[in-house]
Amino acid sequence: MKCLILGGAGFIGSHVVEKFVQGGHIVTVLDGLLPRTGGRRENLATVADKIRFLDQPIEKIPDLPALVSGMDVIVDCMGWTCHRLALADPLYDVALNVSSHLPLLQAIEEGSGKCFIYLGSRGQYGNPKVSRITEETATLPEDVQGVNKLAAESLVRIMAKLKKIPALSLRFGNCFGPRQPVAGDDIGLVGSFLRDVLQGRVVELYGKNRTRPVIYSEDVAAAVLQCAELRPAAGFEAFNLAGHDVALEELLACLIRTAAQGSYTMRDFPEEIKKIDVGNAEFCGDKLRARLGGQQVTSLETSLAHTVAYFRKALS
Repeated sequence: MKCLILGGAGFIGSHVVEKFVQGGHIVTVLDGLLPRTGGRRENLATVADKIRFLDQPIEKIPDLPALVSGMDVIVDCMGWTCHRLALADPLYDVALNVSSHLPLLQAIEEGSGKCFIYLGSRGQYGNPKVSRITEETATLPEDVQGVNKLAAESLVRIMAKLKKIPALSLRFGNCFGPRQPVAGDDIGLVGSFLRDVLQGRVVELYGKNRTRPVIYSEDVAAAVLQCAELRPAAGFEAFNLAGHDVALEELLACLIRTAAQGSYTMRDFPEEIKKIDVGNAEFCGDKLRARLGGQQVTSLETSLAHTVAYFRKALS
């Protein structure tokens, strides 16, 4: 297959690129390497000689429709994943999580039959008052990033209907693994825990008995490739991509065991975090597992071991 992967030099996108290359597919990567994103040339070092790389923002590609027309599969990994920073700079979040997708959707030819895969977010559901989140659960985001991810997904859904192409969205929770950012104020749940542990700080855990869905970056990439090779049916469909639903105390304990150092303490919720908390509902991925006939889920211990090794090297 000929594949266009947008945002492919980012943390998650680069893992997707590797999977498609390993699968024997012809890959073109488009990534503008924009400020405050995870886009870096170094993320593609292992496949640099096997891909075509366009390091321009999507709106500056001179003939985007021609580029898109030659592809069998389009994977949209573009976005900004910083929840708290998005609250402080919502316009930048709109630019990266909504506006950047419009040129791509406009460039797709009606009836072309291309497979379109969008990377969505658990944050699109917000804090539903249910015990189990399925694809039928109402989407009512609690923060700016969730709103904009839902908006972009809605545009994909409309595009699929109007242009009669197959499209799907994979909604997933806190992603972690090698190549994720290690610097800055908003590097993700596992990243922030791990950085504190390795730098000798006591981790502050807010609130008791909280659970979160976490997923290893390699497992996200494997699911994207499975979806592309299976080819979705015409129209739009959303799927929850689940990894591990884990209590935060258990997650930290596993991380501290893996790193062989560290400690944590319990704290009350800061108001700014409490306002955007998404609750403890189980994140259910049964629909996608049934569609794919199985799904790669790396053990928490193994995935954290790889991530600890990456962080140790990156922070040194």
